[in-house]
Amino acid sequence: MPVDEWKYFNAGKLAMVYDFSKNELVSFNSNDSLISAFSINVNGQDTIKTPIDHPAMYIGGDYYLLEYLKTNIEYPFYARENNIQGNIYIGFTVDSTGTAINHRVLREIGGGCDQEAMLVVRETTNNWIPAISNGKPVNSYLTVPVSFRMAK
Repeated sequence: MPVDEWKYFNAGKLAMVYDFSKNELVSFNSNDSLISAFSINVNGQDTIKTPIDHPAMYIGGDYYLLEYLKTNIEYPFYARENNIQGNIYIGFTVDSTGTAINHRVLREIGGGCDQEAMLVVRETTNNWIPAISNGKPVNSYLTVPVSFRMAK
């Protein structure tokens, strides 16, 4: 398990500083986010989108999340053999403790790609920093795109 402060870079620019000793986000570049995020509150039958100070983030930032996905996702054999390509969207909640829960496939392409994307995104469950609203950690909803493309 990492200790002390770690600095994460994207394209040579500092994207995030995270202190593993304190489990605390020290700083981040708000222009580094590629992932759609908002805080949600369920009030009776209504879902209310709430503005947030900063979204839930993968430790290291979006660049490291996308690198993790690229490194760990395997193109399913059936999908390759049948030229199945496209984007899958996995939605989930990052709770106020930074744990990713309630994963679901929002857009499917089939061929085993949906299951592969879900499996790998679920492996990131404990690598999240919770969203902050009014100075306090809150539950938030994220959508992560996973792209399957055949090399030309």
